[in-house]
Amino acid sequence: MIKEWPNPNVYRGSVLGAVRNDAMMLQDSINQDIENKAVKTLALMGLLNNLEKIESQAPPMPNNQMADSMRVRDLENLINLEVMRRGAPAVMQGIGPDFKEILK
Repeated sequence: MIKEWPNPNVYRGSVLGAVRNDAMMLQDSINQDIENKAVKTLALMGLLNNLEKIESQAPPMPNNQMADSMRVRDLENLINLEVMRRGAPAVMQGIGPDFKEILK
């Protein structure tokens, strides 16, 4: 009995079908990724737009230099009050020899 080999065209057709199917699935995945990115981009644009609106309505942040000078003024006032209350020697001993550096 002679054994007959299957037709190679049958295998080629099934391989081509599998490759086409894989390519279509990959293309569908790419299209879904593009759609997801578009949706996320639109959501981000909306959030950034809302953030700009909120920031434009908020009062401006204080200048750091101004805040620092206010802290120095407050510290100087506190030291002066403590000098009046406890006396200069006690305050200077508590602060230490570098108290002028604290005020810078």
